[in-house]
Amino acid sequence: MKRYFVLISLLLFSLGASAAGFTPKGGNGILYKKFDVSNINGDVYIFLGNMDDVQIEFSVEDSTGFSWFEYESDPTDAVRLTENVDYNVAGDGKLSTLNKVKSNHGYYVEYGDEDCEETNTCIKKYIWIATYAPIDPDRVTWDEGIICDELKLYIDPAMGYVLADNAGNKSTGSIERELKIEYSTFKEENRIPSIYEVSENHSASTILNLDLVPYVDTDFTITDNFGVKLKSDSAVLVTDVFITDAVIAFPTMSVKNKEINEADSTFSNWTIDDLGNVIVYFSETLNPESVAEFRTSAPLSIDFVSNASPKVNRYEWHFSRDENFISDFVYFEPNLNNFVFTEPGYHYIKLVVFNNINPPDDVCEYTVYACLFISHSNIWVPNVFTPNGDGVNDEFKVAYRSIESYRCRIYNQWGRKVYDSTDITKGWDGTIGGSQASIGAYFYIIDAKGTDGKVWKKRGDINLVRSK
Repeated sequence: MKRYFVLISLLLFSLGASAAGFTPKGGNGILYKKFDVSNINGDVYIFLGNMDDVQIEFSVEDSTGFSWFEYESDPTDAVRLTENVDYNVAGDGKLSTLNKVKSNHGYYVEYGDEDCEETNTCIKKYIWIATYAPIDPDRVTWDEGIICDELKLYIDPAMGYVLADNAGNKSTGSIERELKIEYSTFKEENRIPSIYEVSENHSASTILNLDLVPYVDTDFTITDNFGVKLKSDSAVLVTDVFITDAVIAFPTMSVKNKEINEADSTFSNWTIDDLGNVIVYFSETLNPESVAEFRTSAPLSIDFVSNASPKVNRYEWHFSRDENFISDFVYFEPNLNNFVFTEPGYHYIKLVVFNNINPPDDVCEYTVYACLFISHSNIWVPNVFTPNGDGVNDEFKVAYRSIESYRCRIYNQWGRKVYDSTDITKGWDGTIGGSQASIGAYFYIIDAKGTDGKVWKKRGDINLVRSK
């Protein structure tokens, strides 16, 4: 029976503890956090301005008495306060009010039944009153030296708290500010590289890691949300200008006037612009097992554009037939126009951009990759066409891959030549001297040579059909 009584007592004790709470009155303050974990017990509030009219109420559902204690740096050294002088008790013993509150001080209330002090069963609840300290713009700093990859902002002053764990031992922590950081950088938006304003939200006490390294010189506008809530005149600050060393690039390769089927339909890293040009984007990694970003035929003329950030002062375009770039050709221009590929197979491209600050030691660099595939030569010849003006199969026209020279001649059934062309991109429209040719069979002779050196000789019949 005694065991059940202890369990019930503990349950009532727990319920009483859970119902207890602090409520600051007056002044200009906000709640930072309520801690309810084993290693931290208590609430943290942040106040701005004069504390003369600030009081703290503490209420509890089940208690026969209160005792308030005050400490500055360690709750184990707390000083007991005097009832009816420092604090009052009202509401049938369920409400107590601390009349004078000091900033950057801690308090705890000890409460329970009449015998809790003798039985060491009194409950303690802690509260810390922090003073809001605006970030000093002259004390926002960053690391000295060359910064290529990651930027940390160091903010000062710090704010902290001193509470206790459930055993009454000192437990300290840093107050993490709610910050919005605004700055400029060079990046892509909707596939358009340019200088953009960015905004990031962070929780930080003294060290803030930016999501993006600024790739342009920029200052930082920092908004402290605590200061905004407290209506502080110092909630927003602007830092000195950060001089960046970091570089980045968003290169593309493009082919003019290509149809959509010239781009690899299994790969998503390409677009078609309004003029029908196929544009392929580079990636930070190159996976030789993946499908190439580009599939087309030779001779292929490609424009390469680096789209590099402003601090880039050296460019290296690497072209290789193997993905490890063991043997490659290197070009040093920012952009390469009308770069012609003739050999079939895979071609691997790597762009490395540099900021040579003090070479060879002080250098920032950035690398991206792309891959294109040039088909081996081939020609496919249709056996029928219907030049009736419906826009479907109106021309006798070959399909091809990687052809560097070509000639097509077409004869009627009496051996008269009716068509002769060396332009593989064009076809016969089924007319002779501007008049419609007769329906029926025609004979073609095609001689071509691929960029891979293969000679193609195609002979056969083509049927001209003109449906009504």
